[in-house]
Amino acid sequence: MSDCEREALVTAFDTLPPFSISEIGDEALQALYKFWDDLRGDRNAPMKGDLDPLLIPRHILPQIALFDIEWDPDRVKLRLVGTQITTWFGKDCTGLYLDDPAYYPIGQKQLPYFLNVARTLQPHYLTAYAPDNEKKYRNFARLLMPLKGNSGRSETLLAGYAMLPFDADLYVDPN
Repeated sequence: MSDCEREALVTAFDTLPPFSISEIGDEALQALYKFWDDLRGDRNAPMKGDLDPLLIPRHILPQIALFDIEWDPDRVKLRLVGTQITTWFGKDCTGLYLDDPAYYPIGQKQLPYFLNVARTLQPHYLTAYAPDNEKKYRNFARLLMPLKGNSGRSETLLAGYAMLPFDADLYVDPN
């Protein structure tokens, strides 16, 4: 089953598969995961207040995004997006919700992953062939990592994105 097929089956309450840092196929995302892992220490997730943007390695900044989690109703809003992500996907979606039609074409399908990471406080790594704003398929990687608020619930997700080589042998046309 391809990532795209699995993606359609995931709910916000499923257990997502664990991953190791060695599976992360991009050096910037590996560095971002290590940064987040160091912040959390022996906790399941770092506190939102632990995140100091000045301490994030500068070369990673263009590839990160911050998403705000809203509960009841459960929604995810893009608060900040790196310049490289905007370039890759052809637009800046800052301020939009994942379920907003103006967001990226696959935003609604991604919502369960984001909510799952927020609920379980477990990071998630995904690689997938997905459309950009012009419906051109790209091979991308996404790393989602929760940040807890004072309530102990996730309030923010720290995300990193990378473009990976396009392997035509692995690509499955969804149409």
